[in-house]
Amino acid sequence: MEYLEFEDRPHPYDDQYYEYFDQFERGELIQLMDLLKELDKLDPTYMHPILSIADLLYEIGNEKEGDAHIAEAYRRVVEIVCVNGKWPDRLIWGWLENRHLLRAIEAYGDMLWRRGTPNEALAVYRQMLQLNPYDNQGVRFKMLAIRMNFTFLEHESHNESDNDSANFWMRQFDTYASEFPNDFQDWLAKYGD
Repeated sequence: MEYLEFEDRPHPYDDQYYEYFDQFERGELIQLMDLLKELDKLDPTYMHPILSIADLLYEIGNEKEGDAHIAEAYRRVVEIVCVNGKWPDRLIWGWLENRHLLRAIEAYGDMLWRRGTPNEALAVYRQMLQLNPYDNQGVRFKMLAIRMNFTFLEHESHNESDNDSANFWMRQFDTYASEFPNDFQDWLAKYGD
């Protein structure tokens, strides 16, 4: 089967974006945010600056404005990758140029789930799994958590960087994914162990 695959272009401010984070300490959030806003103006098709602005806004307790930035990033992604309102068949994580787009889509799903609209979040994660079936980001685990009625915070509590947390979701998926064939049957047949 042939797929219509999207591959984004390189962004000229990628190196500068990462250099900013190396230069600033925690106490300099406002200065960092100003630089990120400038990068966002220079290249609004590059999602890392706007996503980082949202993260900084969350850090200082401004959830409403952080959510607005995430929603704007998602709107931009749709504008960039969709043609006549249709998503491409594939948006693969393996292309480094696509990662900022996939991160923005995931952040939007996370925001919806955190705000208490898990079914809307589930639709976003389903789209992501279709776009990037190798699932380098692990959205299948988020889909399973929603289907098992976990809240976003409950999911995140099992999502630490240690191996036990990572293994928790792998074990849950291995045990329960088959109970949700509409979401996982095809994926398991093609990509499961």
